[in-house]
Amino acid sequence: MLNATEEYLSVLGIAFTVKTKQTIISPEEALVSIVQLKEFQTSRRYYSLLCLATNEYSNFLRLEVIFHYSDKLDQLSSGFLAAIIQQLPEANGASYKKLLKKLKQQSKGSSYFLSSEKRVELQGKDTILSKFGIYTIPFQKQHKVKLISRAKLLKSNTWYRNRLVFGVGLRADIATLRDLKLVDKSYGAMKKLKSSKASTYKIWKELEEFSEIREA
Repeated sequence: MLNATEEYLSVLGIAFTVKTKQTIISPEEALVSIVQLKEFQTSRRYYSLLCLATNEYSNFLRLEVIFHYSDKLDQLSSGFLAAIIQQLPEANGASYKKLLKKLKQQSKGSSYFLSSEKRVELQGKDTILSKFGIYTIPFQKQHKVKLISRAKLLKSNTWYRNRLVFGVGLRADIATLRDLKLVDKSYGAMKKLKSSKASTYKIWKELEEFSEIREA
């Protein structure tokens, strides 16, 4: 049985020998949730696995959603998330810079040792985490064999599959909420996705119309 951290890692693309159930949470919910867990914050292994997964499947992530979900993160959680975001392939884009600026501000004043202070003194520090007040010795990259294959991830996870079909955006996520029956009205989708009323309603009605045509 997977613990909470491993459940979130599986949502984000890490393979485990234990079979995981169909997920109903988005990649962004998983990412923001995992950095708040004590078992994650005390494990170099979990951190490095999260780096592996988010780097591999970063093109499926919605930064604007992460931005909204990260509002109430504490200093330490913000620091971990900032370090993850900074390592993504698209980390120089405007949206990434906006998110990083916010997380850096939220993590200000943090001072946390993931490795012992003595080990960091002797072996050096990870240069990315240390920018956000988190100190540990440098990492070796995890091997890609620990990832769920792209084909399997798309087959098993509705969030990723719809983002492939519709593009990474609001339409894909509204389609997912409908497919998974997580909400039954556009208002529920708007609240869940923190999107505008007008855009959500328009897309909802279009998907509703398409569904009626397909089922006719």
